[in-house]
Amino acid sequence: MRRRTPAGGPKVDLTTRIGSVTLPNPVMTASGTAGHGTELAAHLDTASLGAIVVKSLHAEPWAGNPAPRVHATPAGMINSVGLQGPGVAAWLQHDLPDLAATGARVVVSIWGRTVDEFARAAELLAGAPDVVVAVEVNASCPNLEDRRALFAHSVAATGEVVDAASAARRPLWAKLSPNTPDLVEVAAAAVAAGAEAVTVANTVLGMVIDTEARRPMLGAGRGGLSGPAIRPVAVRAVYDTHEAHPTLPIIGVGGIAAAEDVVEDDLRDLGGFAGAGRRGKHEAVLHGERVGDLAVDVPDGERLVHAACAWPSVGEGRGVKAGGPVFRAWS
Repeated sequence: MRRRTPAGGPKVDLTTRIGSVTLPNPVMTASGTAGHGTELAAHLDTASLGAIVVKSLHAEPWAGNPAPRVHATPAGMINSVGLQGPGVAAWLQHDLPDLAATGARVVVSIWGRTVDEFARAAELLAGAPDVVVAVEVNASCPNLEDRRALFAHSVAATGEVVDAASAARRPLWAKLSPNTPDLVEVAAAAVAAGAEAVTVANTVLGMVIDTEARRPMLGAGRGGLSGPAIRPVAVRAVYDTHEAHPTLPIIGVGGIAAAEDVVEDDLRDLGGFAGAGRRGKHEAVLHGERVGDLAVDVPDGERLVHAACAWPSVGEGRGVKAGGPVFRAWS
């Protein structure tokens, strides 16, 4: 993607600040949608993105769940990959150098089954090169210390894992779950523990049954639903979080299939958010046409997927500041 000034319009500065992190633009991959980043290099210039958010990493190598792990649904997919990964140390040695060589800025997503495991993963990142600009704390994973309830379903547990991740000595973003009625309170706990932003939200818990075999389609039984089917859920979660915490930077995730989907998360024109948005002056169009102030170049026949966006105010021509704008991760 490259910047382009609309005919007769001002040049738009897409510089984006999320807490203490400054990115050249607000377009990012969502964790899990692009592997460890280098997989995208054959398809786009990774340095042109604001950042690459890599697949969540455990402190140790992790095998993941039994197959089958992925199943298509009518408007998306359900997966139970189980956070398979090489572990932080192996990733730092074997994967990060190739990704850094592309010029990309990197956000490392970490996970653990206990608070101590989060702390160990974070400690391993403390000496990472400066290309790692932030750490995303994936609190949407099972907590073995609480009967496998998700950390992100508990105010106290979320605060504990975010605090443990401070060992990374990097700005922290907390990735939260849409599967809890306490999302707003959990977001507050993450911020109180040191998170500079929250990622809202992870996949929606679900299950698909093989009616002939009379068993779940996925080897682990339950899985996480993603794709266009969850976009209304993700948008609601983003708006709820913003309504309660209007100055908190939010990285919105879930169900994005086209540029106009991103505009749903643009909260500036909602008049303090009365529960109903309007498309109004924001035009979201592919193939080089305008999305708010941004003119996006997209080759004919291609769709924008797996990215994140926040838009400066129309006609403003200034950078996007944390506190108000919403950063959208497409998944």
